[in-house]
Amino acid sequence: MHRVCPQCKSDNVIGDFLMISGSWTCLDCDYRGSFVLEMDDPDYAEFLREEEEHNRGV
Repeated sequence: MHRVCPQCKSDNVIGDFLMISGSWTCLDCDYRGSFVLEMDDPDYAEFLREEEEHNRGV
């Protein structure tokens, strides 16, 4: 399972200890919130392909 920051699209996201507060922190952009994108491996691979195409302007 991949957890992805909704702000910067990084998967460098951690939850608080034992998820007591339900809060997530992105270690790349310092996003803090209760919402992250959750994806399994095939969906994450497709997400990365789409992000790459979007960034190239395809």
